[in-house]
Amino acid sequence: MISIDPEKLAIAFLKPGTPMLAELLLRLKTDEGDLSDTRRRDLASGLRGIAKALNQTPETVPADLGWLQPRLNKVAPAALGMTPKSWSNTLSNAKAALEHFDLAKRRVRRRKHLCPVWNDLWCQQQATSERSIGAAVGNFVFFLSSLGIAPEDVRSEHALAYRDALVENEIRKSPEETYRKAIDGWNRAVRRHEFWPRQTLTASSRSRTLAPKLTDLPESFAVELDAYLHGLAHPDPLADEGPTVALRPATIKTRGFQIMRFAGVLNQTGIPLGDMVSLAVLVTPEHAERGLRWMLARRGNQTTKDIQNIASLLLTMARSFVHSHDSEIRALEKLAAKLATRRQEGMTPKNRDRLRVFNEPKALQKLLALPERLFARAEQGEDTPRAKLEREDAVALAILQNYPIRRKNLVEIHLDRNLHRSGDGSVYLIFEEGETKTRRTIEFLLLPDIIRMIDRHVATRSPKLCPSGTRWLFPRRDGNGPMAPAQMSTRISTRIHRELGLEFNTHLHRHLAAKILLNDQPGSYEVVRRLLGHSSTSSTLNAYVGFEAGTSAKLYADVLNKARRA
Repeated sequence: MISIDPEKLAIAFLKPGTPMLAELLLRLKTDEGDLSDTRRRDLASGLRGIAKALNQTPETVPADLGWLQPRLNKVAPAALGMTPKSWSNTLSNAKAALEHFDLAKRRVRRRKHLCPVWNDLWCQQQATSERSIGAAVGNFVFFLSSLGIAPEDVRSEHALAYRDALVENEIRKSPEETYRKAIDGWNRAVRRHEFWPRQTLTASSRSRTLAPKLTDLPESFAVELDAYLHGLAHPDPLADEGPTVALRPATIKTRGFQIMRFAGVLNQTGIPLGDMVSLAVLVTPEHAERGLRWMLARRGNQTTKDIQNIASLLLTMARSFVHSHDSEIRALEKLAAKLATRRQEGMTPKNRDRLRVFNEPKALQKLLALPERLFARAEQGEDTPRAKLEREDAVALAILQNYPIRRKNLVEIHLDRNLHRSGDGSVYLIFEEGETKTRRTIEFLLLPDIIRMIDRHVATRSPKLCPSGTRWLFPRRDGNGPMAPAQMSTRISTRIHRELGLEFNTHLHRHLAAKILLNDQPGSYEVVRRLLGHSSTSSTLNAYVGFEAGTSAKLYADVLNKARRA
């Protein structure tokens, strides 16, 4: 087996001759330019600072923006023991050092650099109270002006060019994120300012799905797909095959997406979409194997949970809907058996690694104190959208820590349906059978501090976060429904990473709850099951088996010590 140094792999695609930071530090010492001693020290400090943040030495860090950018974008100042301002200064000094040696272009952002028409437009924008729009589109405006693009001629293609320029010249921010914020800010300006150009911009799709549009397939396919999904929602309880209990809407939606994606996979293998006149086309053994082999090839010929699920779905469709011949069903059964993945026993190594940090009591204390700290900070700040968002995050974190519900239940908390207030001031958080994954009612008595946070947030969030009278605790900004679960997950992960420097998501709160309970009370799987709302203790055991091994070993050590002293 060939062994290749990982450090060489990390720099394999750099241009020949790309200097390392150590070389720039040496050149700064001997540079005879017009840099003052203080400025020279600042630039050197910035270069050493980013190397330290990446847990490397200046000798191993390339002075290349394309290499640095994605790595520095993942750094959380809190993890380095730095404030956001100090980290910003470090990045600014590092960027200035690269600019000094012509390894990055200087950013121009002074009004004297704007052409007259853009300067007039920018002055009007700056005179408004919409500071967030200015922050989002500022660099984009200067970029457009430098290219000589008139405001009325701006198109989505210019935004893509802006993203490409960021890739070449930015060190401190994600080019993709900055590009999308610029488009969002531009479109908000179109909606809110009469003086702004009228054309809206469209961001490039992030989606990598192969699923075609339903309109690209024959109408007969669409009719069958609708009938199949309807059957999942309204099953025949006396049927020999297929579900006898209605599947959850989210599960049915996933099934529909999987079917459409497999149709796209078959299209990639050379089968025209026009030939897919029915679901039977997808489940023939020949086509099933053809599509599954294509998916395997993209995963290094290794099966995955996703591939296993597709194979199982094709088999289920053949049995219960298409009613394929016995020989075809046996062939699909063999495919599904060969692609079955090993059942995950216990938690994944990645999740165990992320939770291991909380073996240190101070780390756990910081996480548990975060909701109250965020809420207090928001209360002390001005009545701005930023403070309201911070308060919203604090409420979400407080609920997740104390009542480890699934993210879908979190975002769908309704002030009337799920929060039940009794006459003595008590408030219960209740999810009925139809609202939970396991179809079991979940009920929690809310702590007074959490009730206070919820009431204060709801009373002050409108109209900047949502319209007055919105009844969702975590609503979409138009108030017409709950926030998307993925959006909440991103918000929580980003907030914890920014504040504490930890990689932690919404679902890990459930694992952390189990860890805390089992560390304190080894073997209390039934208590964990009830807290997390699992359908059976076996599910809890499978997820957290061995979770309390460290505590059990400590208890055993204490027993041994007592025996030795006896």
